Amino acid sequence: MSDATGAPGWGKRGPAIPGRQVEFEVHAYYEKHWVTENSFDSEKDAIACAKSLFSDDKVEEVKVIRFRGMMGGGLSLKKEIFTEKRAPKAKKAITLSSKITETRVCTTMAEFMGLESRIVMNRILREFLDHLMITPTELLHNYSYQKKLDSMGLIASAVAQLAQAQSGAGHGDIRGRIDEIYKLVNQVMYKAQETMSERKRIPVLVEKEFAMLCRRVEAVFPEADRGYMVKTALTAYLNGAGSLAGKLEQIAALVTEDVDNAQVAHLDDILSDLLGSGSSVQDMLGEQPSLATALGVLADLVMNKLDIAKVKKATPQLVMIHGLLNGRGMPSSKAVLLDRLRREYTTNKPLVRTNDPTVEREGLNALVAKITDANGRHLFGAEFEEATNKRSQAIRRDQLSKLGIAT
Repeated sequence: MSDATGAPGWGKRGPAIPGRQVEFEVHAYYEKHWVTENSFDSEKDAIACAKSLFSDDKVEEVKVIRFRGMMGGGLSLKKEIFTEKRAPKAKKAITLSSKITETRVCTTMAEFMGLESRIVMNRILREFLDHLMITPTELLHNYSYQKKLDSMGLIASAVAQLAQAQSGAGHGDIRGRIDEIYKLVNQVMYKAQETMSERKRIPVLVEKEFAMLCRRVEAVFPEADRGYMVKTALTAYLNGAGSLAGKLEQIAALVTEDVDNAQVAHLDDILSDLLGSGSSVQDMLGEQPSLATALGVLADLVMNKLDIAKVKKATPQLVMIHGLLNGRGMPSSKAVLLDRLRREYTTNKPLVRTNDPTVEREGLNALVAKITDANGRHLFGAEFEEATNKRSQAIRRDQLSKLGIAT
């Protein structure tokens, strides 16, 4: 923020000039403490310097202090003659994180709260979910979260976009689709609100006693309500966790030996939501040399072919998720990771950041081999074929260009 070279201008504060009677010090507040930035003989220069410090975004406040010399030498009287705080930044409004293009129509509340719907929610409500550090499942089972979402106008925006996409796909007029979608939204919100009055009856989940919780829910609620009440208990259990990574560890710790396959499905739902966050997947993969390598790890992970011992610098999260997917199946979590792989592969992002098309080709071939089963079938069908052809053609054009051959 200042010139330490000694050249004319505003350098760091140096030794006081002998005989100086008045000195003006410039102070800046940033990173939770005050720093003396400069000193001047002129009040005007000191104030100009103080104001200029706001060009550094870290500076929150500045002030100028005048020191006046007294008889006998030394600076003994001081007075703050100027102070100014940075104007508070306007908070960025939380909006839908992406445009809704999905055209699938839900006809029941179960479908509306199902995996495919939650995958979409994870994308379009990413800003809101990250703001509260929650998952779609928690949102769907907590009335307070739902009211907050509604108060921000995000429900109305999402319903309007979804209705437009569905109508465009031939599922009726927009007004009719809005009415049908709101019926499901209201059912979800009514159920969450109604469940608030049941909270005293819902058992409290204790760490590593998820199987016990499920048995206690079975003893209290009819079969039709048990899954919802288990998810409500999980939502309460996760409340207050400081990060999605922390919640992932909490869920993983609940997968104990006494949890059966039906019970683990509830945990798989939450885990799949957590893995629907791009930041969670990035943290899990850690630093990877290229997109091709990262997607290759995802492919091996969801196909149970990953040799964790051979992964260089495997993160604790990857080791943990690998153990869960290999040991307990976790089909919903695998589906979410597969969806992530598909969407990344079908973008225009280079698989390998290099100027050598041969290296890019090698990365593509290695990834294609991982996403192809023993019978030559691809995980993504026609969409995969199209994306692979586009990538191959782009590499071919790059190769010809480097050879000086026009395409």
